[in-house]
Amino acid sequence: MNQNNIKPQELRATDLRIGNLVYYKNTKDIAKVELIHNKHFDCRDEYGNFTPNGNYEPIPLSEEVLLKAGFKHKGAGFYIHASSLLDLCNIGDDFFLVGLKGVSLSKVYYLHQLQNLYYSLTGEELEVLWT
Repeated sequence: MNQNNIKPQELRATDLRIGNLVYYKNTKDIAKVELIHNKHFDCRDEYGNFTPNGNYEPIPLSEEVLLKAGFKHKGAGFYIHASSLLDLCNIGDDFFLVGLKGVSLSKVYYLHQLQNLYYSLTGEELEVLWT
């Protein structure tokens, strides 16, 4: 994740893990990161087809995305993931502040950042039900 908590402008292979979800550019179609090599990454679409690097963009966090990731809305912009005790607070139009047991940890802008942080804190993948 960006060390300065500045909103990233592009999706880079170094920011991703295998299993992260991203959008195809200019669509809301989901792709899953399958391969990461050097500064490039490849994803599979819902039909199992590989597509080349550069055709993706990050999935911005929103209430819809958080609910699909198992977070519950607690009101006033607060969300909690019960099994991990990870909580998020919607601070601005484009980012969420992530905390654990009341301690602020980081700003996140995109789903892949949340997936990576969740894995780092819990050792488990964040399951996102995109149906």
